[in-house]
Order: sequence, then structure tokens, then C-alpha cells
Amino acid sequence: MGRLGIEAMLQHTDASTALYWHLTANHYPPHPTFMIPVAQLAIDKVNAGETDFEIELPAQVKWRGQSTVRASAVIESMHLDMFLQDQES
Repeated sequence: MGRLGIEAMLQHTDASTALYWHLTANHYPPHPTFMIPVAQLAIDKVNAGETDFEIELPAQVKWRGQSTVRASAVIESMHLDMFLQDQES
């Protein structure tokens, strides 16, 4: 369902529920639920203009061999642009 699915979810439910659905049902394989706080922090930081903010990853996760990842990289890799305040349609 992709982008249209996210748009519909955001129109009919709160952002937290839409984010949960997006990460667990709109990706294959689904993202584990322990990544939801990482996604939410990335959304918050990018919305605040802090695209280079380094996010600490859960212990079992590495991003290109590192234990941190830039907020903008999370947005891109998890396809979270629809959750941004200033996203382009």
C-alpha cells in the first residue's frame, strides 16, 4: 500500500498508530517494534531541523557497522517522509 496507505492511516488514526502500522505491516520484512522509538525520535529531530542528530541504536542493531545513525538516514531508510511536518506532496 505504500504512500497511499500511510496517507489513509494518518487521516483516520493518530500518528503513533500509523507509525506502528507502517513499520510492521508496510515493510517486508517488517521492522521490529523495538525500532519504533528510533523512528519516532528521527521524525521529531528532523521536524526540529536537526537532520544530522545522531541516534543511539538498540544494542542488537548496527547501521553500517556503527551503533548510531543520523536522523535523516532513519527517515530515508524507513520511508518516514509522510510523517514529517514540512513534507512535500
